[in-house]
Amino acid sequence: YAIEIPKYCPVCSGATEVVKENESEVLMCANPNCLGKLLGRLKFFVSKPALNIDGLSEAILAFLIDKGWVTSFVDIYHLADHKDEWQKCDGFGKKSVEKILDAIEKSRDVKLENFICALSINGVGLSTAKTISRHFDGDFNAWYNTSFPNNVAWGDLKDIGAVTTQNLNRYFHKNYKLILDLANELHFTIPD
Repeated sequence: YAIEIPKYCPVCSGATEVVKENESEVLMCANPNCLGKLLGRLKFFVSKPALNIDGLSEAILAFLIDKGWVTSFVDIYHLADHKDEWQKCDGFGKKSVEKILDAIEKSRDVKLENFICALSINGVGLSTAKTISRHFDGDFNAWYNTSFPNNVAWGDLKDIGAVTTQNLNRYFHKNYKLILDLANELHFTIPD
């Protein structure tokens, strides 16, 4: 019996498309501004291998998106602007909001490898991010200045293939301003 492939995203009602990814075909929403996609990226961004922001669960992230307070990674670092209003929302109080804001502040000290991982670049997990970070001795400026606006031969680094190289270069060209804006919110720690 045949399974009908959904034509529309259940989150944003945008069109769906089948994308070939790592020898597999994956059904994805074609809308780059889909709030479901944003939630997925933010959920990974705050996870342990990435920025490790304790207390920002998927449900809280969905709440923050719904409020319009978070539309990108950078907005997480400006949630203190909404502190008073946030504390008055159902399910939150002064202590819980302050605990989350403290965890956000703590995440500002980050290693380059966790930053790269947090960007949700297709095919770039923590292992690949560590390889890239080691190549630049954990120095954000060295990495950024090499990556923009050049197409870098990432495949010269261990365990990075042609598809990941293409994904990295495409992401950098499309998101260089976002990366710089986000980096301006952070303090990069250089590993020993």
